[in-house]
Amino acid sequence: MTSIALKKRLFEKYHVDIDYQRVLAGRRIALDHIFGKWEDSFECLYSWQAEVLRKCPTSIVVINHKEVEGQQQFTRAFVCFRACIYGFLSGCRPYLSVDATALNGKWKGQLAVACGVDGHNWLYHVAYAVFDSETKENWDWFMENLKSAIGTPDGLVICTDACKGLETAVHTVFPTAEHRECFRHMIMNFRKKYHGKVFEENLWPAAYTYSLAKHNHHMDKIMEANPEAIAYLDEWHSNLWSRSKFSMACKCDYVMNNIAESFNSMIKKLKGFPVLELLDALREWLMVRFEIRAKIAEKFVRRHLQILPRITNMMNNRSRGIVLVGISRSDDCKAEVTIKIHGYNWKHCVDLEKWECSCRRWQVTGQPCLHAIAFITSIRGGREIDDYVHEYYSVKSFSNAYAKNVPTMTDKKQWPVVDVGFKLHPRVLKKAAGRPRTQRIKSAFESISKRRHKCPECKELGHLLKTCPKLHPERKTRNRYFLAKNCTFEI
Repeated sequence: MTSIALKKRLFEKYHVDIDYQRVLAGRRIALDHIFGKWEDSFECLYSWQAEVLRKCPTSIVVINHKEVEGQQQFTRAFVCFRACIYGFLSGCRPYLSVDATALNGKWKGQLAVACGVDGHNWLYHVAYAVFDSETKENWDWFMENLKSAIGTPDGLVICTDACKGLETAVHTVFPTAEHRECFRHMIMNFRKKYHGKVFEENLWPAAYTYSLAKHNHHMDKIMEANPEAIAYLDEWHSNLWSRSKFSMACKCDYVMNNIAESFNSMIKKLKGFPVLELLDALREWLMVRFEIRAKIAEKFVRRHLQILPRITNMMNNRSRGIVLVGISRSDDCKAEVTIKIHGYNWKHCVDLEKWECSCRRWQVTGQPCLHAIAFITSIRGGREIDDYVHEYYSVKSFSNAYAKNVPTMTDKKQWPVVDVGFKLHPRVLKKAAGRPRTQRIKSAFESISKRRHKCPECKELGHLLKTCPKLHPERKTRNRYFLAKNCTFEI
């Protein structure tokens, strides 16, 4: 709870109006009483590491420090539990979304996370770390520890944002992995240089289509409009961002880095904790999450389900909207399927024996596409849609993902006493100018708050007091909308 919210709550509950600075000082004293002194939290890190490894010896906890002016200062820490390692390798798709978010506590560092997805398309946490800043050295260190934990699974895909240090680290540590770039970050950078309707109408379809021919069709239109735009994408965004070029081994078609972004939103309330409390709070958060999903997996097993119900429902709902034009069979496993989509007839070749369709959606996602579903449902007897879904979406894989438990731990007073021979001090980070921020500044292309201001004079929404048309009838309001008809240049 922030100091402003605490001040408001004190007034509502006890009807006392306390000065903001006094509330702020009292809040700091309360936090020190709950979590202990902020400086002391670094000294207990090695005791926390010893307790984690005592409860779960195969987990990975790495704590780094360096000597600065005669003091041993904390630099970074990496955590990956055995349950996360086993679950990711045995029950999840080989897909990792890597990102970092700024901490807003007294220690202004970065929290880096590596997240995957389970068969239910739920976020699956793999590893996390804290360090001072997003430098190439720190990202290399993070990726090296991540590789020591999970190795290099077949078909591994790593999705990142536009951070150059992270991009270089992925190429260095995981040279054989497929490196994808978040399309949202890419198009935000693209819009800074190139604007216009032709780019908006073709870049999005080029990213979301599974067909390489359709992708090339949209890119050719951009080439005709501005060849420099294609050269810019080839030079500065050479990583994969289109589904048409994704590999067929991972069975994950995400074009955005939303998984790591979602995790950052989930633990937003924890980002102001001291470092030790942050690491332990994330462990407890994972422990509870694994237990809940393990019970869900047990329920599916008792019902003797083969494929996860959500995936089955998705495909059933998808099959209801099919406008089938015709099916021309070659044999029992091969056919040409024509479906009407958005008013056009699209014909593709389906091979049930190889689990392939010429639209490529089945191969990329591991779930039968519309053409395959139409062909499967047209065959009488012995053919079920669930029989053609990849094992990544099976109940068995989902159970394996949450088969192990994140270790339980006592309070810090009962942890092992570790004598490392020195006192670990906090890293002295450069203090930013101005008031410390707790929220990220959104770019001009991100969605803004839908909250509308209410004028205190006329009680209408949409303007302030100084721009009220009743107080200033002669003042003309500025048109804040960008319309093509108002432009004097061609877009």
